[in-house]
Amino acid sequence: MNFLNNLLLKGQLFLAKAPSGSAITNPIDKANTAISGLQGSLTKIGVTLSIIMLIIAGIAWFFGRGGAAIAKRIMGGCLIGAGVIALATSIVPWILSIFA
Repeated sequence: MNFLNNLLLKGQLFLAKAPSGSAITNPIDKANTAISGLQGSLTKIGVTLSIIMLIIAGIAWFFGRGGAAIAKRIMGGCLIGAGVIALATSIVPWILSIFA
């Protein structure tokens, strides 16, 4: 019987320490905030890397011969990557609005 009384007392203390309804936050809102911040950071990094790679491709093109073929591949990859970044920046807010 003593065991049940202790268990009941601990349960009451646990319930007494539970946060009120206003203190509970929605985990989806936290995820939306984190994803939005991550989206902005990754967009800046992606644009910066794309510009750097285009400069490297231009230097490779400048030196000619086999460098021109390499430069074409690099530029193609940069353009595809920039397209993916542009689409991602418009798709992510749309998806967040669905779940918000």
